[in-house]
Amino acid sequence: MKKDENFIPSSMLTSEERKNLLNVLEYSDLASETEKYEETARHVDLTFCPMNGGIGSTIKRVKYLKQIWSQLGRSGNIILVLKGRTFFLM
Repeated sequence: MKKDENFIPSSMLTSEERKNLLNVLEYSDLASETEKYEETARHVDLTFCPMNGGIGSTIKRVKYLKQIWSQLGRSGNIILVLKGRTFFLM
């Protein structure tokens, strides 16, 4: 994957592109029509399953990173960083 060649982070898309390509809405659009969603929201069950904020040494990421390391344009040793960074690439 190479940014701007065959990969575009969703944060780089316009609001219109996020809506059309990813079916993502802007919070400000939702917040302006609260009455429309309040009744539906009363019937929603929300469960939070937070991940530990560590480097995720129990997750087998080194093997995955070794497979894609050169595709990312990286060389040298693999150093584990926060999980979110690796999972963003998955």
